[in-house]
Amino acid sequence: MKKFFASLAVLLAMIFSQSAFAAIVTPMAEGEFQEYINKVGFKILNKNEIEKHVIFKYSDSEDLHGSCSDDMVVYVPKGIIMNVETEDELAAIIAFQTAYCLKNGEGRNAQVLAKLSPKKYEELADKRAVDLLVKADYSPLASIIIINKSFGEVKNDRFHQKTSVRLAN
Repeated sequence: MKKFFASLAVLLAMIFSQSAFAAIVTPMAEGEFQEYINKVGFKILNKNEIEKHVIFKYSDSEDLHGSCSDDMVVYVPKGIIMNVETEDELAAIIAFQTAYCLKNGEGRNAQVLAKLSPKKYEELADKRAVDLLVKADYSPLASIIIINKSFGEVKNDRFHQKTSVRLAN
């Protein structure tokens, strides 16, 4: 238990020290969101040397979760963007969905396995998203913040792990 609280204290200290240096996302006009999403998304792709064709699209949806289509399109909804405070947080949203897209791009077998085992798939995508963030010079701690903002305390269900377990992984 002491290790848990010590780890939590270190994590919080890192979050507060990182947030002091992170670029703050300022309010933007609707058209500027797409441009900003493209900038962050392409930085993630380029720094990670990803050659697959991924498209980034702003969505007017009030949803708090991004999504990825089978044809490698990452959708970033207005609902989650309104909760984003830093560029690192936006990068975390894009990195999560890019990780899902890259797995979908591995073929039909990967898509079927993802539907049969969504929790395992989610865990693998989370870990890959953190790798994408680090290589693109974004704070991996933003992933923790975004999971908390997007999911709150989700209980175990068929599609998602309990949020605290997801964060621990």
